[in-house]
Amino acid sequence: MEETGLFKNEIQAIRNSAIFTTAKDSLSLNFTEGRHLKIQIDEIIKLVTALSTTISEIGGEVNPDSISIKLPSVTDFDDLSKVSSEFHKIINQAVVNDQINGQVRIDNVENGSIWLDVYLGSTAAVSLIGGLAWASAVIYKKIQE
Repeated sequence: MEETGLFKNEIQAIRNSAIFTTAKDSLSLNFTEGRHLKIQIDEIIKLVTALSTTISEIGGEVNPDSISIKLPSVTDFDDLSKVSSEFHKIINQAVVNDQINGQVRIDNVENGSIWLDVYLGSTAAVSLIGGLAWASAVIYKKIQE
C-alpha cells in the first residue's frame, strides 16, 4: 500500500506503533497499545474498502481476460492512429498465436477519457502483456539511470 502513495498518514501511524519497533518474531501489546493499533488498522480497512467499492462503481465491470491501457496524450486523429497502430502490432504479435491462444478486441472505451479495455482472450495473454509492460518499465528506468 505504501507504494501507491495513498493513505500516507494512516500507514505512518501504524509504522510508528510498537509492532514496528522490534525485530522479534512476536510481540505482546498492552490493552491500550493493542486497542489503538486495532483502531488504526480498522480505519485503513474502511478506507481501502470504500476506495475499492468506488473504483468498482465508477469503472464498471472488466473481464478478467482484459487489460486496461492508458493512452498517452494525443492531439489529433493522426496521433491516435499512430498510438493505436503501435499497440495493435505489439499486442497482436505477443498474444495471437497457438501457444498463448489469445485474441485482441477493444471491449470498451471510456467516454471522455484516454482508457481502453482490451480483451485478450486468455489469462496467459494477460500475464504475458503484464510481463512485457513490467519489462518495458524496467528497461525505461535503466535508460533513465
